Amino acid sequence: MSDIGSGKVPITIVGNLTRDPELRFTLDGHAVTNCDVALNPRHYDKDSGDWVAGEAQFYRITAWRQIAESMAELVKGQRVIVVGLLTLDYWEDESGTKRVTPVVEVDDLGPSLKFTETPGKLENANTITKPATKKTPADAPRTRTTVSPKPLKRAAY
Repeated sequence: MSDIGSGKVPITIVGNLTRDPELRFTLDGHAVTNCDVALNPRHYDKDSGDWVAGEAQFYRITAWRQIAESMAELVKGQRVIVVGLLTLDYWEDESGTKRVTPVVEVDDLGPSLKFTETPGKLENANTITKPATKKTPADAPRTRTTVSPKPLKRAAY
């Protein structure tokens, strides 16, 4: 995934979508979706015993083809995990000031489940549902199977 020679850096970010993803199609018919993700880093201050909010960071994310079409189903405010390549987009605003925007070219993307309150469900997306369970008679014995992992073989260096 890394393309160091082109100035692209592998990155993984976890944050919230700041707007609904915008799905468009190129003249060749390829799907492309753009959106923005906000990160709100925090750190623990041992002296005060509190979590302290850092400065918010914003990234534009761009996805192509199948990921773009799937990303269009997400909604503003949803927490996501984004894996991709970081690039910088240089531009000038109306007053002539040079600006730079970090852009992540998405390689993989999905909803984050870290802060979901109900296991197996997402409030803002219908992509994850709790699996259906088989009904068994009340008097059926319950069994538990434990599988021990095989020990790993050490590689010789």
